[in-house]
Amino acid sequence: MDYQATGDEWAQVRVAAAVPEPGALVLVLVGLACVVGFSCRGRINGLLVRNSGKASGRWLLLGVGMLQAGSAAADVFVVPLAAPPTAGDTRPFIDLKAKDTAGKDITIKTLIDGGSTSSELKVTAAVGTQLGVSGGTPGTERGINGVSPTTTGASIPAGAGIGFSSAPVTPGGQAASSPPLPTTASVGTLPPGRQATLGSGYLEANFDSSGRLDGYYFFVAKGQGATGGVATANAIASFLAFSGPVATNPDGRPKGTKSEEVTPFRHPVPQGEEAIDGGFRLGVDIRSAFSTQSSIPFILKSGFSNTIISSQLASLLGLNPGTLPTAQVETNFGTMEVGMAQLQLDLFSDPSFPSFTVPVGIALNSADNPFDDNVLGSDVLGQLAYWDIDQTNPSAPMFSAAASLTPIPEPGTATLISIPMLLCLLAGSWAHHNRAGRASRSTCALRRWTASLPASKR
Repeated sequence: MDYQATGDEWAQVRVAAAVPEPGALVLVLVGLACVVGFSCRGRINGLLVRNSGKASGRWLLLGVGMLQAGSAAADVFVVPLAAPPTAGDTRPFIDLKAKDTAGKDITIKTLIDGGSTSSELKVTAAVGTQLGVSGGTPGTERGINGVSPTTTGASIPAGAGIGFSSAPVTPGGQAASSPPLPTTASVGTLPPGRQATLGSGYLEANFDSSGRLDGYYFFVAKGQGATGGVATANAIASFLAFSGPVATNPDGRPKGTKSEEVTPFRHPVPQGEEAIDGGFRLGVDIRSAFSTQSSIPFILKSGFSNTIISSQLASLLGLNPGTLPTAQVETNFGTMEVGMAQLQLDLFSDPSFPSFTVPVGIALNSADNPFDDNVLGSDVLGQLAYWDIDQTNPSAPMFSAAASLTPIPEPGTATLISIPMLLCLLAGSWAHHNRAGRASRSTCALRRWTASLPASKR
């Protein structure tokens, strides 16, 4: 599979789960052909048993069957993460391409804001003007750190051609279908440096699964199922990141991946407002120097620069925000002033999965966290070598993560060649053994027959 043909951007590929690469299959079939050849030659010489032709046919059918097993089409989109607006930002940004109203190419720096319930592409007013976005319904977005006016359901002209920053290709270099990028938008205010946001509501509506591996973000199109699509996305992303595959579990996720069911939710808001914070909650164990709290629900929110906790949880952990050092946290609508405390978080109950010790924020102004939410931000998510959210089963979405990746070398040419060579040697030995055995049996039979004759007829 020529992963480089993706242009380091995305690919539509054939899934061959649990099936060797085509080159390996060819070499294995060469070996099987040797077995068939020896079998047929032996039968012609009369040295093999009579059913050897049928046995040879079964070997050949097995080889052909290997070419078919596990093959299925899957659309996966693997996109390199773009440089963040500020150095050191661990949030996942990607570049979208588009055309302005004059047909000129433009790039839109877009944040993947998991934890935002918006099902549209949210753009700044300036980008909306460039794209020729029109219509929509004025309203208000309410989320952590504020309320923001917005216009939802605005139409993006087809001529804007919003897509990933490189044209899609297949490994064979042929044109592939484009992913379902937005046709509607919300137009509102975003913090400086961010031109657009794609929320988890949009990802849920259009993809079976999405996630991050090293420096790449991937999307598995609807209808593909998470297992095959995720395996393919991981294969491409790991090849682009490491020039080779990584060790995987049977489901195609990296070795050491742990999974936990998450709870979908969204906040109730007043009439005419849209809750921008929502998505999925994960039960997290959290520890301070004074207390441990288990299975605390945290919003998975890649759009936050830091993890924050509610005032209630801070109290349970024995923390007083007013006595803590202060810092600024990037949120949906801007920065939030917080008190910072060093805390330990466990995402999974499995003790083999590492803990994360990070400075966690507590809002100093209750209006900045009106729902008193706990949020797992990119300070933790960005440290994970791999994570994805699988919503193939909407009633039981899953969060999966791996703390590290184990690149493995591709099988060497010598290894691949040794397989058919070994088969050829075994086939040759088998044929030689049968010839020798048949000859020996024939000689013994002749001697017994000769011995049974009367002396006068010998």
